[in-house]
Amino acid sequence: MCIRDRHIGYETDLKKRGYDVHKLITQFLKEISNLKIKTGASKLIILGDVKHKIPRMTVEEKYDIPFFFRKLSDIFDEIILIKGNHDGYIERIIREPKVKIVKEYIYKEYGFIHGHSYPSEELMQSRIVFMAHTHPSFKVIDQLGIKHVYPSWVLGKLNPKKLERYKEIKVERIIIVPAFNPFFSGYGKIAGPLAKAIKNKEIFLLDLTKVA
Repeated sequence: MCIRDRHIGYETDLKKRGYDVHKLITQFLKEISNLKIKTGASKLIILGDVKHKIPRMTVEEKYDIPFFFRKLSDIFDEIILIKGNHDGYIERIIREPKVKIVKEYIYKEYGFIHGHSYPSEELMQSRIVFMAHTHPSFKVIDQLGIKHVYPSWVLGKLNPKKLERYKEIKVERIIIVPAFNPFFSGYGKIAGPLAKAIKNKEIFLLDLTKVA
């Protein structure tokens, strides 16, 4: 089972700006638990950006993130956390033995990255790569001129000519996963060092409706 971008602690930033929002960590755990039951997965892969504050962390994050991983450890046999650009110092507060913190992860023919840095040569031999970092979305403007932004999946292929740093690329498909945090509706552009090489993009809404 693979999820991404909780940005735990973002609610604190919103409160400082005057928004009355509640913590989402209980909701996150409930949703993950329901998905675990539905899929029967024993391994959880997190594609980075568990925390929100850069570069360090807030008092709330220092409490909420260890609590989050303690609860996850109760329901999963193994948890792979791929460090994102927001996850500085996170290894200092996670002590659960089931949690493995890595830069990237390869499972059979699948590669998993956050997406803020170049993957290794080995990972680029994967058939399918799952990526986070970017918060992909699809924008619709209705008849009243109101803009609606929907989190989305992006499926694409890689153009090897734009990634000359690699000797060989076997990636057949790259999948950009939508953010797990409902406060992140997303952005239209794809970011990260692989963005320049992604071509033939297809866009799907969360219910897998193809929109582009």
